[in-house]
Amino acid sequence: MTQQNKLIFAVVMGITLLSSAVFLFLQYQCILPSNSSRCVATTIEVAVPPALLKWAQQAAQDFNAQGQNQVKIRSLKGTEARRQLNLSTAHLPDAWLAEATFARQVAGNIPFPLTGATMAQDWLTWVVKPENADLAAQLNWKTVHDTAKNDGQFNIAIPAANSVECIAACLSAAAEYHGTATLDRNLITDGAFRRWFDELLEAIPDRQKNPRDQLAIGVQVGLLLNSESTALKQQNFMTVPPIYNVVLNYPYFIRTAWPELANNEDIKAHQQVAEDFKNFLLSSTQQAKLGIYGLEQATATPNGQFIEPNEQIVEGLQWCWQ
Repeated sequence: MTQQNKLIFAVVMGITLLSSAVFLFLQYQCILPSNSSRCVATTIEVAVPPALLKWAQQAAQDFNAQGQNQVKIRSLKGTEARRQLNLSTAHLPDAWLAEATFARQVAGNIPFPLTGATMAQDWLTWVVKPENADLAAQLNWKTVHDTAKNDGQFNIAIPAANSVECIAACLSAAAEYHGTATLDRNLITDGAFRRWFDELLEAIPDRQKNPRDQLAIGVQVGLLLNSESTALKQQNFMTVPPIYNVVLNYPYFIRTAWPELANNEDIKAHQQVAEDFKNFLLSSTQQAKLGIYGLEQATATPNGQFIEPNEQIVEGLQWCWQ
């Protein structure tokens, strides 16, 4: 090969290598939405409940390391969704990961679909101290109520008022009182049930505190999320599932309207990144990390009798959980 040919070959190879490097750099820096014709670097915000906050933050950090599209996480209680997720509110999140499907139902007219894919699962469990082992053998709402009524020193704790977890507790209590997982408005507004539950509330020292915190300061029995019970020192407590339980299925809802975005390509980009992050949360790697926080994976099959409430039932129980 002549010196001139060697020079030409070197120039061609240099251009080829440079082109490949530029292509790979751009591919990493700019991820095209599958339904877009132009490159859009997009940042979205996802609202998640406090129970999933640490898991979602770590997942967002992992997701953000993969490319230029970014996810920011913010905390949102499901009982605040109606007020914070309507179109009159500025800075709406692009996706909302709620505690349960019924949390979306009671949120009313907000720009999110009524159903979403399950991301994780959790449910309620009774927690009792070993010195009350005789109670643990038959632990349920009725025995807790009767014990509290007959012993003024007996204290209990349930999820904090005005939370989705408290809605679940009220549903569990109503189902057990009436002996059925199929509730209706007449059952949940029944005067006898309301008086019975009010008697039980008298044994709760502070309805605004997490039951896990109250168990640490002398409360004998608590009803809390299973994920929270795993954080307790297991040798100090016994756990018993309620007769009628409620699954928190943590559905993921992608926003349906972006009036603040005039460009349709920008809307598609936000939708696509929200969809990509949903799929990322459902990946085997991220699902496996749920166990670190005491949560069950999206595909878990819970055992027991479970209540499936609708909007009317939850709203009819406002006297209980607010």
